[in-house]
Amino acid sequence: MSIRLPDLGNHFFIEALNEGNFFNSQIENGDFEIYPGVYLLSVNSEKRWDVNFKFENITIGEFVAPKPIYNSVYLKHQPQTEFIEGKLADFHATVVGLNADDNVTLYVNSPFWKTFKMAKLSANEFHTQIPADLMLLGKLSYYMVVDNGKDFHSFPGNYIGKPYSWDNISQQKWNAAIVARDSELEIFNANDENDVLSYPLNADAKLKTGYTSGKKAKQLHWFMEAEKLNKSKIMGFQFYFANKMSGRFADLSAFKKVIISVKTSQIEGANARFALIDKDANSFAVDILIKKDLMKIEIPFTSLQANTQLLLPRPYPDFMPLWFKSAHKQNFLLDNIEKLEFTIAQDFKNSKLNQTYQFEIESIKFIK
Repeated sequence: MSIRLPDLGNHFFIEALNEGNFFNSQIENGDFEIYPGVYLLSVNSEKRWDVNFKFENITIGEFVAPKPIYNSVYLKHQPQTEFIEGKLADFHATVVGLNADDNVTLYVNSPFWKTFKMAKLSANEFHTQIPADLMLLGKLSYYMVVDNGKDFHSFPGNYIGKPYSWDNISQQKWNAAIVARDSELEIFNANDENDVLSYPLNADAKLKTGYTSGKKAKQLHWFMEAEKLNKSKIMGFQFYFANKMSGRFADLSAFKKVIISVKTSQIEGANARFALIDKDANSFAVDILIKKDLMKIEIPFTSLQANTQLLLPRPYPDFMPLWFKSAHKQNFLLDNIEKLEFTIAQDFKNSKLNQTYQFEIESIKFIK
């Protein structure tokens, strides 16, 4: 908390008044940490109020608040999947349940184990960086530890105990790739993705979604199949991938194309639409033709044009609009892109909707 009162100044005393509150805090230029309670702020340490003193119907030391139902340490971190070789790497974490003397430390293996104390940006936000000379090509494994010198909590997994002890049975770590500056950026791979938003609902089209395998060993395809599209008139999905780009922001401007590995079971092929959507809900799309055999479709970013996007999850009730087009005209900028959309049967005539449609996607990548 920060307090700026001319009469109080930047250096003052804080005394806890409510029963059972023994909190003590250091004040630095009017900034201090605080817990819920009743406090006396004064320019000197002399006590001026009795906790039982009453002002009208309120006792000065009076304080009521529900007790916390969960008071354990919890750390939230959005892991990055890729970092650039020879570039400074940033790591952020949000931690709750901390005590005043707790530390947050990043443990990194690249190519050997090193530790980095995470700096406190605010009450719950922590940050540190790995120097560029340690960002070598290969695999980067890391975890974060919250400790007070006695109790240790290791994340991911919230394993209790020293993470480097001989009896530590936890093998949980975050893993990322450190890639060359000219490498491609994969934004979708069927082997790894579970958070796909699809449309239509199963009841509307006897929709099937899931995973199947192709000819490549250990490589899955994510597929959609609908028997009829008379009611929905569209089939497709959206996928959020901004977290996959966070470690590659320094070289995003160098990417010029997207490559989609896709196929359909339909002998005659199928017309589809691919779109990239930015954080301001601007959609940039292009129509493509997918065929029966797995193919790689290369799309220059310059061919993407402003278009509509699906509103997913589907707004309810279903008389609400399904499509959205931003009224704000914005040029395509890869730095702002956060979602992709792939659809089939858009703008088809009703006579073509009473049949089965299917597609499979192996991967989607940005290339330079």
